[in-house]
Amino acid sequence: MVLPPVWAGWSAPLPVPLHVWVDRDRSDSIETVSHPDRQADFQAVKGIFAGGFGRSVYWFRFELPVPQSPRVGVPTWLLEVRPTYLDDVRFYFPDPARPGHYIEHRHGDRLPFNERRVATRTFVQPAVVEQGDHWIGYARLETSSSAVFSLLVWDPTQFLVATTTEYALLGALVGAFLFALLGQLPAAVRRNDPLSHWFVAYVFSGLCIVVIVQGLAAQFIFPHSPAWADLATPMSSTLLVFTATGFYRQALHIAEWSTWVNRLFLGVMGIALITFPAPLLDYYPVVAQLQFPALLLMLILGVVRSIQLIVHEDPDARWLLVGVLVTLLGAIPSVLALLGWVSGDLLMAYAYQAGILLSVVAIQIALNRRARRAEQALLISRSEAARDRAMAQQQQAVASQQRRFIDMLTHELKSPLSVMRMRLRSEKPSPRMQQHALQAVQDMDTLVERIALAGRLEHGSLSMRLQPCRLDEALRECLASFPNANERVEVSSPELGAVPAVVMADPQWLRVICLNLLDNAFKYADAEAGIRVLIGVGPFAEGRRGAWLRICNPVGAAGKPDPQQLFQKYYRGAAAHSLAGTGLGLYIVRSLCQEMGGQLKYCAGEPDVVFELWLPQ
Repeated sequence: MVLPPVWAGWSAPLPVPLHVWVDRDRSDSIETVSHPDRQADFQAVKGIFAGGFGRSVYWFRFELPVPQSPRVGVPTWLLEVRPTYLDDVRFYFPDPARPGHYIEHRHGDRLPFNERRVATRTFVQPAVVEQGDHWIGYARLETSSSAVFSLLVWDPTQFLVATTTEYALLGALVGAFLFALLGQLPAAVRRNDPLSHWFVAYVFSGLCIVVIVQGLAAQFIFPHSPAWADLATPMSSTLLVFTATGFYRQALHIAEWSTWVNRLFLGVMGIALITFPAPLLDYYPVVAQLQFPALLLMLILGVVRSIQLIVHEDPDARWLLVGVLVTLLGAIPSVLALLGWVSGDLLMAYAYQAGILLSVVAIQIALNRRARRAEQALLISRSEAARDRAMAQQQQAVASQQRRFIDMLTHELKSPLSVMRMRLRSEKPSPRMQQHALQAVQDMDTLVERIALAGRLEHGSLSMRLQPCRLDEALRECLASFPNANERVEVSSPELGAVPAVVMADPQWLRVICLNLLDNAFKYADAEAGIRVLIGVGPFAEGRRGAWLRICNPVGAAGKPDPQQLFQKYYRGAAAHSLAGTGLGLYIVRSLCQEMGGQLKYCAGEPDVVFELWLPQ
């Protein structure tokens, strides 16, 4: 959206021929280079000048055109020097008051920003050219960075338009890097993923390169500390080499590919790490001539490795190839220009920054795809883990139930078998012993019946014939089987009146329900404690009418049961193991109630042990 109108309104500088003289022994001055005899020493420059890294001083000669209609009080031309990281740039303009002499104007990133003639990120010098002048000027360049020099001559109005547009584009560029950085940072913090950490470092170093190399750091971050702005350029370049190599080594699985290539990548990272303080020690030009070729070699190997991953059907390899290839295509012209091997357009020196941005976009797509697959794999693994945990819990529950069943069976059979053993060993058993033996057989028979009934209920094989039954009559029949029921049990039916408590139930299983509930009350209440039984009719769930039975007994020595486990098979309270019991009674009662469409609940909030039974009419 931004590029078409920007391109349409872009202002172009005037073409100015540029000639250069390389002062390798650093002995020339403006007086010597401007002498008429030295003019033949200057060589024409095509495009931008690229002198590489070195200690030479470079002299440039240029001729400004004469304006057709000069404006009073306004500079005729604005001379702009790029790039922004040059240390010492000096203009020498003809002195109108002293023919043959020159006025010096100093620029460079080692001067505070407030000393610049024009407050912009590049080095800009106003020049006034009168009509009829044969205006020839000189520029002197000395830098510890790469000697890349471009001189642009602007009309002041066009310069304002071009500068405003460039700042807008740089803002968009910085915003794109920030967007990528902030978009990936939460994921890098949240996930313990080395690749995400390297990518964040890579994007951060790319952002630093853009801000520093484009002169934004000198203008907005270090306006009063030019020394820091001067050091930031080589340090950020070294940081970028380190993070880019580390990221591509991780993303392309270099360690799994080749031992010697992995060592090469680690060597480049090691050199970058060791030489990071090189600018402080003033030997960065030597280091840079090793770093940049190594960076190109690393990117070329990255392209080869990406193609190999595509062949092996890596799902992210195509986007990684785009990222590495774009970085390589941007790095080749920039590195060659910085090393002084080729010359050309000014965009050549900034192609690497554009390549970094495009590679960040491609790599972020690859990382997002990889993150989505990782999240899907995590969800699947969590689901499988949850399923495994559920199966393990189910197996533990089955094993626990089996242990409880064996414990119950051992406990309940031990006493009857002892009695029968005594009866069999006695030649003349007494009537009392005979009665005990018969009771032992009956207890074992009851135990077997309860276990069989619980199994039939669990497997759904219980036959049931529902018919109208009197709940109050079934209760009286069951009370008759308890010897001291008349003394201990108090039966009341305050809501019954003349309405019979008729329910739809199986008569046999209804008596089993009542017997088990009464047996539970007699067994776990104290021996002489009274038991209250209430019976009535009334609605229960969803307005359905039916009859209810409420059995209350005081808390005995076994204490109150656990409401969470009360209706589980073979459950018995910790203090109830001294009493006879299978732990199946309440499980059977609730299961039979549910088969008949009723419900059984334990009222945990009551002071007594209270069970409520409801069956539909």
